[in-house]
Amino acid sequence: MNRTIPAVLAVLAALALYAPPTRPAQAAAAGDLVREAVIDGPPGLVWRLLTTKRGMESWLAPHADVDLRVGGLLRTHEDPSGKIGDPKTLVNTITAIKPGRLLSLRVEQAPEGFPFANFVVGTWYDILVDPAEKHRTRVRCVAHGFGTGPAVYAVRPVFERGADAAFEQLAKAVAASAPGAAERRN
Repeated sequence: MNRTIPAVLAVLAALALYAPPTRPAQAAAAGDLVREAVIDGPPGLVWRLLTTKRGMESWLAPHADVDLRVGGLLRTHEDPSGKIGDPKTLVNTITAIKPGRLLSLRVEQAPEGFPFANFVVGTWYDILVDPAEKHRTRVRCVAHGFGTGPAVYAVRPVFERGADAAFEQLAKAVAASAPGAAERRN
């Protein structure tokens, strides 16, 4: 698992809750940041990797805690020697769920020492999971709450690199978890 992208992943996980969304969760508006990827694997597997402790720990962070319900918390910790609940925990509130299709999060707490903490706390993001052709899955991340001023221009490249790195790690986890993966590795 690549641990070199914790700050970027924190940005992704932090793109969730400036204020409750005032438009449909999947809609993108001016100032929103959007990134998507098509992953080789079924939507159900991708959803499990995005929404369960075991799944998230297989690709996103060494520690995760998921209370998968509206109002529940999704917490991650990038430090293998850290623990959920300490000041370096990223804390998101789940604001919407459409099982198997949509997870919306608002950033409540950035990890202590995170360079963009004041900027990302309060932002929100939607992660959409859609079936694609030939047992593939389209994953789309829409980040909201950054506004339309100069700050969004500074954050855009960080968001894009972070999203791409996260999608790459997710794709690797899907490949490793897919039926027959163990046989292909041997």
